[in-house]
Amino acid sequence: MNRKPLFFAMIVSLIISWALYNNVIQKGQAGLKPDTGPIVREPITVPMVTVVAAKVRIPAKTKLNPTFITNAVELKEINASAAPTDVFTSVASLADKFTSITILPGDIFTKERLLDKNTVPNLSFAIPAGRRAYSVTVDNIKGVSGFIQQGDLVDIVAFFRPPAPEEAKSRVVLQDLPVLAVGKSFDFDTNTASNTPSIAATKFEVVTLAVTPNEVEALSYLVNSGKPFQMVLKNPLEIGKDVVTIGTTEKMVMDAILKGGFSKDDKSARGPAEVSIPPVEPIVTVKVENQTVT
Repeated sequence: MNRKPLFFAMIVSLIISWALYNNVIQKGQAGLKPDTGPIVREPITVPMVTVVAAKVRIPAKTKLNPTFITNAVELKEINASAAPTDVFTSVASLADKFTSITILPGDIFTKERLLDKNTVPNLSFAIPAGRRAYSVTVDNIKGVSGFIQQGDLVDIVAFFRPPAPEEAKSRVVLQDLPVLAVGKSFDFDTNTASNTPSIAATKFEVVTLAVTPNEVEALSYLVNSGKPFQMVLKNPLEIGKDVVTIGTTEKMVMDAILKGGFSKDDKSARGPAEVSIPPVEPIVTVKVENQTVT
């Protein structure tokens, strides 16, 4: 057997293998970089956000006036990815708002934890400036057959029986009184129709009115002296259009009947005022949470 061709093939294979190996080594050495020392990795930056958090326990329906929030809240930084989308980021943005729920120390202030800007937490905050809430017990007749509801305006006409020889007289004594509540329910939302019960038929009910201090005295006199009085429902568009009357006696009623009745524009009943009733500011309708009037 001739071994020369086999030996020659082995020699050629070794040469080719050495050439390939040498080529790989050269390429690897060409790709090496000089030693630059240890690799330093930059720290990972976590986005942070400043939020307002409670330092103390804050009960529900607490007014966050500037003096209170100075000691009750604080600013702190938290991971931005963990912050709610409606979080408060400044203390000043909380001023004069009300809490809707109890807020515990460490809790973050969000819009859900505060009442809407047009919402007040109870009846006392719904009373217009310069007025007082006064509750009057009325029946179906005094309450305009049950049609009086929250947000209405009423006038009050009273019946006076002075000593003889003066005649008994009926007189519109108070006008433009806003109705804050009917019964013990206080639920006023300007965005929806009021579902507060009106005065039930053949039943005594409580109507709470917003009155000025002078009107408080007049209304208190009527209630505590037992003078008969009745509420008169008024068109809200007529607010501020007070009329001044001289009152009406039995003789005036009979004379008017004989002459064909009172004129439609009430001119026959107009005259100089015996009592000057100061004008009152119109009530501002607000949104109110469910509240029980005591």
